[in-house]
Amino acid sequence: MYIRLQWIVQIFVDNVSTESSIVAIVMPHKEYVRQNFKTTITLFDDVCKDTKSKQFILNDLQRLAKEYKFKYHKCIKNIRLHLDLFSKENSFITSRLKTRRRKA
Repeated sequence: MYIRLQWIVQIFVDNVSTESSIVAIVMPHKEYVRQNFKTTITLFDDVCKDTKSKQFILNDLQRLAKEYKFKYHKCIKNIRLHLDLFSKENSFITSRLKTRRRKA
């Protein structure tokens, strides 16, 4: 459902046992982020490290969850922005195209 947002290329949502809430790893769409984020930061890597950008994306994910009436315990509470697509080459995806949970 979250993949419907224009600025998301890939997203991995999981309930990590060390966390008390749902977390997500998000690969933002580079061109969309560059065009639509009002920032003085020019490098995509720096935009992804910026806490304001992260908070903006998290707020948008939470807005969408409210729109679809997700229960509180099923809403994303924290995110990490990831710069590279999940692939077999970087070991985030298995040869059967399943996400490696421990790697992600």
